[in-house]
Amino acid sequence: MDLTHILERTCSKSDCRFHAAVFTAANRGRTGKFWIVEMIMITKGVLDQVLHSIPYGTQNVDGSGDAVTERSMFWCASMTKIVTAVAVMVAVEKGLVGLDDDVGAILPELAEPDIIVGFEDGNNAVNSSVKRWAEYHNHTATTDVTSRETYRLPLAFEPGKSWGYGPGVDWAGCVVEKVSNQKLGDFMQENIFQKLGITATTFHPENHPEFNARRVELCQRAPDGSLSMTPVPYTIPAKDDLGGIGLYSTPKEFTRFLQMILRSGENVLRPESINTILSSQLECNKEINAIRDRGPKIMSRLVNPGKMIDMGLSASINLDRVPGARYPGSISWAGAANAFWWLDMKAGICGTLFMHSFPPFDIAALDLLDELEAAVYTIEGL
Repeated sequence: MDLTHILERTCSKSDCRFHAAVFTAANRGRTGKFWIVEMIMITKGVLDQVLHSIPYGTQNVDGSGDAVTERSMFWCASMTKIVTAVAVMVAVEKGLVGLDDDVGAILPELAEPDIIVGFEDGNNAVNSSVKRWAEYHNHTATTDVTSRETYRLPLAFEPGKSWGYGPGVDWAGCVVEKVSNQKLGDFMQENIFQKLGITATTFHPENHPEFNARRVELCQRAPDGSLSMTPVPYTIPAKDDLGGIGLYSTPKEFTRFLQMILRSGENVLRPESINTILSSQLECNKEINAIRDRGPKIMSRLVNPGKMIDMGLSASINLDRVPGARYPGSISWAGAANAFWWLDMKAGICGTLFMHSFPPFDIAALDLLDELEAAVYTIEGL
């Protein structure tokens, strides 16, 4: 198939600079076969302006199926976390729980947790001491990653003393379930999704009538660039509604959710609660920056492309301007299947990139994210 037909089949009629960004990343020989991007910008007097919606490729790996669209359904993985953070703040506004409450009084299984002191801590993002504890006790996450029981792990450090990647947001979702007497998905549906017109974002996609038609296959990219289908590691149906990894969504709906944050909460949260999400939650950000800097190069780009970062509620915060891209105070996070989002309050823009490919956090996907983000800031004169 010649280039003209490839472009006609797989590319949107968007600004040529976006296509240039895509091909710049692709020419490095590493990108997957399909992805979709959607950007939204809010300006004074304009409350609903979609700047760019750019689909590429098809929903299945062999290229014979329906084209990817903004309505295609993807596994969000850790992009779920920011939605759970909003759910927590809804519960706080309702007076159901406080951010500084003792969760052990709500979930007895979290009362007086053990803290690992017997292993040397390598300060990796996925804490090495917890991994060693799990191996020693034969407690492995391969049992059922959709069950909260899998995440009953000891703490790697005293709360508030450091930062590490773990199941904390999953447990925060469990707190919301307990204090609201609802499943997390039902709580989100009633208090977030219905208010935003979101209908296909769910912990249980098997119950959505169009899931099979709109589902995007997960692909595995081999070192030689070839692609093959691989199962999503998050089992359907899921046992529990896990607030750290469990949602499926679409680019359009996830970007609509981010737009709500960009609009200071709309009818979902008060502006003060949005400010809490955007604000530092660490006593000291020195450790998270050290973790990032000591890790592989991919860690510094995955966590956040800024030189110095902090952590809000379920999102990293830029403390400096990324040249040609996001401003200080921007927040962002990612999902394991090469899905990414960022939100820039100063520029008035939020963006998502869904690729649905493995290996997780592929350097090619990060290259593409950088190229696309730079393109939108250039095009919009930001």
